[in-house]
Amino acid sequence: MNDYKMTNYKVLSNSTFLSTVKKVLIFTVVLLPLIFSGCAKEDPDPIQETDTEKTSNFAKIFDGNSNTITGGVISVEHTDSPKGSGINKIVDGVDSTFFSTPRNSFYILWNANRAMLVNYYSITSGNDRLQDPKSWALSGSNDNAAWTLLDTRTNEAFQANMEKKEYYFVNSTAYKYYKIEVAENNGAASTSMAELSFLSKANPDLPFSSEVGEQNLNMPTAGIISSQFSDAPFGSNVLSLIDSKSTTSFMTFHSSFYILWNGNESALINYYALTSAPDKPEYDPKSWKLSASNDSINWTVLDTRTNVTFANREERKEYNLQNTLSYKFYRLDVLENNGGEATQIAEWAIRNLDANMDDLMPYSNGRTLSTLTPMGKRFENRHITTQADKTWLANAANEPSLLGSAPSLTQLKEFTVTLYPYGTPKPADVNQHAIGDCSAVAVFASFAYLYPDFIKDIITDNGDKTYTVAMFDPQGNPVNVTVSSKFLADGNGKIGAVTGKSDRATWATVLEKALMKWQKIYKVNEDIGGIGTEHVAPIFTGDGDSFAFSANRLNSADLRRAVEVSLNQGKITIGGFTKSDLPVSGNHKTVSAHAFTLMYSQDNAALFSMRNPWGGEGDGVLNIPNNSVIPPLIDLRIVNPGKAAKYAKGLPGPYTPPYLSPSQQSIRVSQELLNSGR
Repeated sequence: MNDYKMTNYKVLSNSTFLSTVKKVLIFTVVLLPLIFSGCAKEDPDPIQETDTEKTSNFAKIFDGNSNTITGGVISVEHTDSPKGSGINKIVDGVDSTFFSTPRNSFYILWNANRAMLVNYYSITSGNDRLQDPKSWALSGSNDNAAWTLLDTRTNEAFQANMEKKEYYFVNSTAYKYYKIEVAENNGAASTSMAELSFLSKANPDLPFSSEVGEQNLNMPTAGIISSQFSDAPFGSNVLSLIDSKSTTSFMTFHSSFYILWNGNESALINYYALTSAPDKPEYDPKSWKLSASNDSINWTVLDTRTNVTFANREERKEYNLQNTLSYKFYRLDVLENNGGEATQIAEWAIRNLDANMDDLMPYSNGRTLSTLTPMGKRFENRHITTQADKTWLANAANEPSLLGSAPSLTQLKEFTVTLYPYGTPKPADVNQHAIGDCSAVAVFASFAYLYPDFIKDIITDNGDKTYTVAMFDPQGNPVNVTVSSKFLADGNGKIGAVTGKSDRATWATVLEKALMKWQKIYKVNEDIGGIGTEHVAPIFTGDGDSFAFSANRLNSADLRRAVEVSLNQGKITIGGFTKSDLPVSGNHKTVSAHAFTLMYSQDNAALFSMRNPWGGEGDGVLNIPNNSVIPPLIDLRIVNPGKAAKYAKGLPGPYTPPYLSPSQQSIRVSQELLNSGR
């Protein structure tokens, strides 16, 4: 079988973000066929980002965030927040960052994407008691003119930094706007808050229950989740079970109890998972059963487990079910815990998973399995590593060559590296600028999506502005590559290598340079511009077995199944489009010749999502519609995960981008790169 080459694809979009405030030109790319001949080259005059953080009094919130039921815009009355303490900090899901304003009375407004019923909100304090809000009123509106008072608080007192206070109120009306008017703080000239959330609780009476939207990552549909008892401490109620955070936990002071899921519609479930809490193993559930019903009276037991031990904190245990029927109700009955006075569970997920795609394989092509090397056909009969090679690769002073495919990048310049800006590797750390290696950086984003701990394991920070990356030679033997903090830049000193947001060098910048240095010795590809997906992944994972699906080979349902099965099996999944200028989602349009990272979508109506390594609006995530136009244009390259597989933390969920300021949602790529493939 001949080597199958992947072509690159990109999607370009112009998006107007809050046209009443400013227009930000956002181009969004979308991926492509199967090998990648080359994304593009750098232009001497790239599109520049703009910085609006200092004056912006609003922040866009995306669906699937943990602070609000749906996406929308959060804004503050004034534009005088200090830089770094803007209103975005109040909805970034990070307690250690703070919104601040040099005022003691002001309002905060949430403009939801659609009218939502809210009867719960929470405020998390900052790091100064005098700056804590003390008195406020909450109101709702559907026209931002006529307001209904929903809740009033006076003389509230926070006792500690980052303390979360939760408030419930009676409300039966869905509003599009919710406004908190802070009347006073504790006497300081400024007011600060760490977090603000607006959510819904379906029934304030026992048992505790809460409405769950269809965007939730753990449950199969929209519905209501409830617990048998309402004794959970503040911040540990049943919603913590389905917030996709292993660091938060549901707690009840009972060793036997039930959790009930009441879906808005019936759903077939063949998989469930439980995750242990971050602390107190004696609080872990030990024995339980999962049952299903369509009337909440007659129950069918689907699975029973006894004497289960969670060996680690935040450990996810997954179970497959032999179930072929759809049910409206699912109930988890915990029968005993591990001996503690209370029980904690960090996460509960129930889903329907496709088990395999064996029947689709006759439609595949481009198999790269080799009988000569585990790295794949491209690596057969290549240079064999010598001791001199190892010595050269391990010396950070030895630099790779400049790239012929990016002639405007004329120097290696030292930049400060922040390996993990968000604390752990994220796809948002991968933003392509000037090098036409979209397949490579799409693979890096896939690593971050599926195996963030793998990235941390293969990169060693040597503490002297150098980094050692664990890689594999063409024969599949381990080899270490050490690089300096000098990265490709243009004549003006602007970084052209892949970066995180705001041009910050990250782990992705380090991996890209290590790939360049590796190629100088082994010359499997003379230039990383145009390098293929299946030629990148094995250099880091040691496994080059892959296959492809060409465009128009699978129908929409089978295409979705191929992606889901591949992701569930932990395979590096990259894809793209074969035709340009067709609408995808929002303002995004297809453009051929660019590589995208395949992920689960937050939109249940979408087949899946594809992240553009250029970033852009929503971090460049496109939701692929289930129609007869777009899916036939998509092709895939699917690569075994090799060494990375052991770093899996259970099945992947939809990717939720971190909060991005308006400037971080613009892109900076060369015009040549924008135009390539047309």
